[in-house]
Amino acid sequence: MDKIKIKSSFLIISGYEFKIAAEKQIELSSEFLMLPVDTGRETILASLSFKHVINVELMDNSEQKGAGLALHVNNFMMQKLQQYLVVEGNKLMDYKCSYSRHKLIVLDILNCDYENMHHIRQILSNASLFHHNYVVQQMNKNKKSKLEIAVQFVGMLSQSSVFLLLLF
Repeated sequence: MDKIKIKSSFLIISGYEFKIAAEKQIELSSEFLMLPVDTGRETILASLSFKHVINVELMDNSEQKGAGLALHVNNFMMQKLQQYLVVEGNKLMDYKCSYSRHKLIVLDILNCDYENMHHIRQILSNASLFHHNYVVQQMNKNKKSKLEIAVQFVGMLSQSSVFLLLLF
């Protein structure tokens, strides 16, 4: 399985900022995003399956202003993240809310040279295929006739779009 380690200085989950565990890096593969989160009490390795990602937006440093990822996840994944990361719940992580920010994970990418970004784009392309195959499998398993797959699983973001995404 092809993967890459991502150096990141921040991680925002549902509007709530978390620290990346010291001396750890985020790991991206075509099936999972592994987030080493420092909760202040302990380090938790949160595994985010691309099965539960609705879509991914990539800022690829083409503007020479940095790189980052924004992942929109479903209720199931946000509920799991909330259970693992937040003791006693948190209004900011209300996964039941229809407001999209409550199901959003944002991180920056510090190792954003051309080679790493090319590798990240390839992995995300494979993640898109993994997600598509999972949805088709679930559709066939549940005998649903309507296919609910995002038209574009991986999209591109500009720097101004990232700021707007974080504000709203």
